[in-house]
Amino acid sequence: MKQYIFPIVISLLCSLSFPTNAGNLVSESEHKCKFNGCQIRCANKQGEWKTVGTAKKVKITIFSSGVTRLILDNGFDGIQTLVMGGSGYICSIENQQD
Repeated sequence: MKQYIFPIVISLLCSLSFPTNAGNLVSESEHKCKFNGCQIRCANKQGEWKTVGTAKKVKITIFSSGVTRLILDNGFDGIQTLVMGGSGYICSIENQQD
């Protein structure tokens, strides 16, 4: 259980402090994943695709500043928050249910 405390605390701190600096909410969506979960893959500046996380459910929030927040919910395995600046990274959610 101790291994989950640090990521959860970091996620909570980001969630509490993040929205005030990101601008106004533009879009928010939630995606459910198939039984074996989703993979979140993003392309870096060189165009190489990397898996940055997995989840059972993904919530995407886009702010007017261009900042995008992805909350990766893995149920009992915890929550991971990814925050990306407005630098135009391309990400893909693979294996989503809807």
